Amino acid sequence: MEKNKFIELENLGNKRPFALPENYFDDFAAQMEKTVAEMSVSEQPQQRIKPWMYGVAASIIGAIFMVQIFISENKKKETLISETYETYVLSQVSENSIIDYYLTSENE
Repeated sequence: MEKNKFIELENLGNKRPFALPENYFDDFAAQMEKTVAEMSVSEQPQQRIKPWMYGVAASIIGAIFMVQIFISENKKKETLISETYETYVLSQVSENSIIDYYLTSENE
């Protein structure tokens, strides 16, 4: 005797293979509110990420301020070096030499 490998819909009848608990849809809203109320703040992912984001933002802002201070100090140092060099060069040349230079360069 050969067994039929396929299930025929006519032989199944009107049976439902899955069943819901009684009053599932009636109690669904109340169960959902209860579940949400029981969740603590630490279980919510946004609440765990916020302090980390604040720390990263503060670190970035601090780094920007440190770079600005470094750049301004370097500019001050370069200006001071430039002024010192100009002062040194002018101290090595007499005033008469400078006047002679300008007077002779105009004639040429």
